[in-house]
Amino acid sequence: MSTADVISSWVANAPTHLTRPSVADRALQACELLVTAYNNGKQNSSVDWGELDTAYEAAAPVVKSAQRLRRQGGMLAQLTNRELATVLASLRTAQKQGFDPETQIIFEGKSPLRPNEIDALCERLNCD
Repeated sequence: MSTADVISSWVANAPTHLTRPSVADRALQACELLVTAYNNGKQNSSVDWGELDTAYEAAAPVVKSAQRLRRQGGMLAQLTNRELATVLASLRTAQKQGFDPETQIIFEGKSPLRPNEIDALCERLNCD
């Protein structure tokens, strides 16, 4: 199995939970696929459209995620992968168990998100 096959398989099967690669990681993978397709095409004097399709399939969702991040003002770019994982884990825990009464002060009179709103927020944070 070629490097491009391994990377494209990994990208296609990337989990949607906390281990999901960051937008930057997925962008790098898409670039690696494109460079591999280009180098193979240059070496063989012809383009393998299958390789190019694989690179496109890896790049298209990354572009969409990056555009979403840009619209959000890049706040997620300020979070490390560990910080983002902690935020997501906390949201999922709160979604399942509810918020501890001691944390109500954090909400300053605002109501906590409902489970479906937590789902939407987690998807946004993961740039899905």
